[in-house]
Amino acid sequence: MNKLVLFGAFVLALLFIGGCGQKSTTGTLVLELTDAPANYEKVEVTISSVMVHLGSEDENSTQGWFSVVETPQTFDLIAVKDVNAFLGSTVLEPGRYTQVRLSVDQAKVTVDGTEYDVKVPSKIVKLIRGFTIEANKTTTLTLDFDAQKSVHKTSKDN
Repeated sequence: MNKLVLFGAFVLALLFIGGCGQKSTTGTLVLELTDAPANYEKVEVTISSVMVHLGSEDENSTQGWFSVVETPQTFDLIAVKDVNAFLGSTVLEPGRYTQVRLSVDQAKVTVDGTEYDVKVPSKIVKLIRGFTIEANKTTTLTLDFDAQKSVHKTSKDN
């Protein structure tokens, strides 16, 4: 059987939306998922967690990894084409975030009525593109999976 591999050929689109009016020292991050049209019947991806990294040039500032999603969710990327599906949200410290990491537990693609397991190298998808969280504002990131470009047929092995 041919093996299919899902590569991290994802586009990270950043949409900045104004937030609430009350004073706060935190901001909100909302994650959404969408997909471009693809020639598959289904592309199901189970995302078990999403983490974001706060980078700081100031030694006195907080930095490190923060959880946005901790509950596994399965999405059919074909079903979310041209739609923004809610992935998760959290309140974060303001600052410049440098990376988003998605833990992918499982991925499957259906072609001509046959379902195939998809291998995700390291089971982690790293999106290295910065975004800023501002106090009293909501930042919405739309993660645009391009299933047509991301799923590749490979030769037989294992």
